[in-house]
Amino acid sequence: MRTPEFPGTHIGYKAKESGHLVKLAAKENKSGTGKRKPLRVFLADDHVLFRELISALLAAETDSYEIVGEAGTAKAAMEACRTLKPDLLILDVNLPGQSGIEAAPELKQLCPATRILLCSGSVNEQQIVTALRTNVDGFMEKTSDRQEFLDAVARVSAGENYFCARSSRLLSEVARGLHASSGDAPDISPREREILTMIAAGHTSKEIGTALFISTFTVDTHRRNLMAKIGARNAAGVIRYALKHGLLRVPEKEPAG
Repeated sequence: MRTPEFPGTHIGYKAKESGHLVKLAAKENKSGTGKRKPLRVFLADDHVLFRELISALLAAETDSYEIVGEAGTAKAAMEACRTLKPDLLILDVNLPGQSGIEAAPELKQLCPATRILLCSGSVNEQQIVTALRTNVDGFMEKTSDRQEFLDAVARVSAGENYFCARSSRLLSEVARGLHASSGDAPDISPREREILTMIAAGHTSKEIGTALFISTFTVDTHRRNLMAKIGARNAAGVIRYALKHGLLRVPEKEPAG
């Protein structure tokens, strides 16, 4: 089986492409004069220096971004975002008290239009699975360089999912270890359900066709229809849907010793 690929997770995009994505994200965000308004960004991190560095990086990107607020805890971020309704929330995973990854579902409920980019000092499989379940829009490491960070912000702001190189590799490992489960997904047919679980596990169209005794063309047709139906743009979106609806489950690890 081929290692699954996750579009939108690549590293090292050129600044020109990032700029295009920022413009795309701001396309509908215009003032009455027709001038594009900057994307409104909120920072939630308990390290003041990190917030200052991010603010400086985004401020250097001409008029593309506006920092509308900052917070050092999830509670403060929720209180502020309820009023501010930012376009993008850059959220630290390990906030004191309630963690960022725990707060993400509440933040999404409070501000459904706000895109959430999670940041972590160290990435692990559990964080990736939880991030997918909580419907966040991106995941990046704090060890990322300047250009990778700007790429992540641009892509998430433009409506794409973004997973940094390490989280993308972990996502591939998670996908290979997922088990089929009996969940409720009324929007998809039994055949689409079979194909969905195989896509999530990283199988190619040829491999799926061989396993299900159908042509590659038929698999591709099912794949397009399925992804349109569930609103997924890539394999990460497929895994997100499958976990949310209980079609796949993460096997419990046996205790050591």
